[in-house]
Amino acid sequence: MQTDHSTHVTVLAPESDHDRRYQLGEDDLLVGRAEACDLRFDDPYLSRVHAKLEVRSGRVRIRDLGSSGGTWVNDEPVDGVVELHAGDVVTMGRVRLRVSTDDSGTRVLPPAGPTPAGARARTGTDRRAEPGVRYDVDEQRAGTINNVGRDQYNAYIHQRESFLREIAATRTRARWLLWTGFVVFALGFGVQLFGSMGFMQGITGAIDEGFTAAPGTTNPPTLPSMGSFQLAFTGAAVSSVGVVLFVIGLVLHVVAASRRKRVDREMPARPWSHDY
Repeated sequence: MQTDHSTHVTVLAPESDHDRRYQLGEDDLLVGRAEACDLRFDDPYLSRVHAKLEVRSGRVRIRDLGSSGGTWVNDEPVDGVVELHAGDVVTMGRVRLRVSTDDSGTRVLPPAGPTPAGARARTGTDRRAEPGVRYDVDEQRAGTINNVGRDQYNAYIHQRESFLREIAATRTRARWLLWTGFVVFALGFGVQLFGSMGFMQGITGAIDEGFTAAPGTTNPPTLPSMGSFQLAFTGAAVSSVGVVLFVIGLVLHVVAASRRKRVDREMPARPWSHDY
């Protein structure tokens, strides 16, 4: 795109900056989270200095500055530098910018190639027509293939999958502890109940024996066996272990659920793909 003072970028997302316009002139514009950036957004998926909008010989280009999440033009990753055309949508994290021109004589270059026959029409609330996919090559050197954007995408996906595997492992341990704790508690409670009933029967028998003894008898009543008491005590200890295991499993389950929500919030599966 060749530009004059009528060329600008319009913010599509986030909602807090929706419809904000930035004029494109002769100076480059930095995009990121840092205070020094010309286009600053409070987005955790943006790098501090994420990308740069350049104007070279009247042409507007976007350059990814080694960001962690990558830069995308019309849902295609930016490998180094890509020339922008009117209607292009640039995505960085959750930030989406649309390149626009006013009707004041600005000449817009045609798309670099025809729209692929199998291209799918965009759906959703934003039904504007967008140019077909282009493969612009700029500043390539012999023997060097610039694949930074796709490498960043792969690293992002691998990091997310690693977190999800850790969360799945935590949930598995939590379920194991919950079931083990429940079974141990049930067994311990049963043993405790059986021992307690035997001990109480022994006490009841000793009391009955004392009441039914003949007058003048000096023999003391038979005391209940301590085996029942020991059995009840062991059952109580086992059931307590079961309760501890169950509580630990419940805590792990809550932690895993919380981590999953945090990963989905901070590392969505496709942060560059939104319907507007």
